[in-house]
Amino acid sequence: MVLLAVIALAGVLGLVPMAALAALLFIIAWNMSEARHFVRTLRSAPFDDVAILVTCFGLTVIFDMVLAVGVGIALAAALFIRRMALLTQSDRVDTRRDISLVTLPDGVAVYNIDGPLFFGAAEKALASLRVADPTIKTLILDMHDVPSMDVTGIMALEALLDDMARDNVRVILVGLKARMILKLRRAGIHKVPGQRLYCQHMTQAIKVARRWQG
Repeated sequence: MVLLAVIALAGVLGLVPMAALAALLFIIAWNMSEARHFVRTLRSAPFDDVAILVTCFGLTVIFDMVLAVGVGIALAAALFIRRMALLTQSDRVDTRRDISLVTLPDGVAVYNIDGPLFFGAAEKALASLRVADPTIKTLILDMHDVPSMDVTGIMALEALLDDMARDNVRVILVGLKARMILKLRRAGIHKVPGQRLYCQHMTQAIKVARRWQG
């Protein structure tokens, strides 16, 4: 429509005063700036989001929008990765307080991994599992709450499994989604009889742990 207007109505548009066009551009710029939303974000958003907004606004005014958009996307991605890394964690389950786990024999430890295992969080989340406890002979990893896993997460998990194998600690992976099990198998992380096993439910893992512990 703009192209047709310029071609067909060039003579008419040439008669429009520049002051009128300037006023029109002011109105368009004001509507595009979303000033009300900008102020509301400054008042209510977390500090990190406000910092990104102000940075992008400053770069737009000082330089241009292309630079501001690029920097804004990079900062937003870094902030998202940081927040997701903080969400991912692993905690040891107190088997004495969990009714479904009180019958577990000695030498079995249960860890719950919560959150996605990706390059920003995998190493931190799995680091706490490397415990030098000689009494632990079987490790159950409850991974029902792991929605996704990238190649870095797979490598971190593989390193953990290798460490457990060297320490003669058996590992049971519980609740992994089928697509993630397929990823692990493609990476060479297969079940090993008497050493490593995939289970869909905790009850099945408990039975296997009991059998392994004798």
